[in-house]
Order: sequence, then C-alpha cells, then structure tokens
Amino acid sequence: MRILIGTLVQRPVAFGLVLTLGLFMAFIAAAVPASVLASDPVGYQLIEALGRLLISVLVVAPLWRFGNLKAAGISQVGTAQVWLLVLLFLVFGTLIHFLAFFGGLSLSFPNPILAISVALDGSAAGILEELAFRGVLLFVAARVWADSDRGLWKATMVSSVYFGAGHLLHIGLGEPTAVVCLLSVDAALAGIYYAGFVFFSRSIWPAVALHAGLNGLVGAVAVGRPGFEETVSAWVWILISKLPLVLVGVFLLKRASRSTRTR
Repeated sequence: MRILIGTLVQRPVAFGLVLTLGLFMAFIAAAVPASVLASDPVGYQLIEALGRLLISVLVVAPLWRFGNLKAAGISQVGTAQVWLLVLLFLVFGTLIHFLAFFGGLSLSFPNPILAISVALDGSAAGILEELAFRGVLLFVAARVWADSDRGLWKATMVSSVYFGAGHLLHIGLGEPTAVVCLLSVDAALAGIYYAGFVFFSRSIWPAVALHAGLNGLVGAVAVGRPGFEETVSAWVWILISKLPLVLVGVFLLKRASRSTRTR
C-alpha cells in the first residue's frame, strides 16, 4: 500500500483522479450519518457539516505527518494585501451570484436557524474541497513538477480540472445535466484564482475563506427561497461575469511564477 501511494503521488494526474473519487466518497460518508441520525433539516445540515470538517482533518493529517504543512500553505496565514483582495473577490462573487440566482441583493431568512446550519454545511464543503484540491493535489503536483518548465501552471491546471470534474458527479444525484456541466466549468475556472491566491500568498487560507464564505452566503439565502432552482441562464451569466476574476488569478500566478524562478 505504501509503495502504491508513493507511486501515485509521483504521478499528479493519476493521483488527482484517485483523490477526486475519494473526495466524492467522503461527501457520501458525511451524508450517511446525517441521514440516519438527524430528525429535521437543521440537524441534518449540522451533522453533515461536522462530518465534512472531520474528513478535512483526515485530509490534512498526511501533510502534518510528513512535515509538509508549511510547504502546502496550511500553517501560514498570508499577507494583508491578499486578504484585502479576497474581500473584494467575496463581495463581487456574492453580488453576481445574488443577481443571477435571486434577481437582487435583498436578504430574507424565514428560518434563521436553518439558514445558519446550511451556511455552516456549505462552508464546511468549501473547506474540505480547498484542503483536498489546493492543500493536497496542488501541493503534490507543484512539488513533482517543480523543476519542469511551467510546473506551477501545470499544477494549477491539474488541480482546477479535477476540481471542476468532481462536480460532474452531481449528475448521479439527479441534478440537471446542463446545470451541473456549467457548475463544473465555473469550478474549474475558480480553481485558477484559488491557486493564484495559494501560490502568491503561500497560504491556503485566503482561498479557503473565499470558497467557504461564498458557499455559506449563497446557501443561506437560497434555503429561504421556496422553489429555488439553479438555471442554465443564471450560470451562463455567472461564468461571463467571473472572467475578470480569472484574469486576476492569472496575474497572481504570473507574479508567483516569476518569484519562484528568481529564488
């Protein structure tokens, strides 16, 4: 088993596939006890959130075991400059999602306790995904390709493509295929600026905060809208609106790449 794992981490593409499938199973593993133990929607969301956070600890454990927390950006906070940029991204991302999904910026929480539990569950999902795709896969790929030309870009593409592809598994949960495909494209593009934050700041936490914050805010509002459904037109609008964020992510990656070459 140790030999197999060692071989996988030297092959980022194969490792990414195994990690993505494993993460999908982890999400199912978090949902099962919530389905069995919860007696109401609030309890389900809270138990599932706890399960996702516990799995997040397991994802980070190998990095801690082999002394790679700092290299993976988990033991570092990042700079004030990057955190300001994250705040701007969060405000802009919230704005375009609210306009696309809800038609405006009005907030309505008919059941505040349920809204909070949904926000916590969505944030926990964002934390788990970032630790897996940017904390583990991005780190492994960047380390393997550190001495190759454009290694940073290759690592970003692998982590982003698998991050997007992982969302395709929602089709198996009965969600509309067209909507899921657009969601996957959105995730892959977002992976570019998430990686930009990680490489530029040498910390995973700005990306975690942005991902978890956006998940939580959108989920909390959506649960208070009876009959809410994501649509193809809404996702197309979001994708177009997010292109400036992707360009900023590319800029951060270029800055990080130059910094790496000059060290």
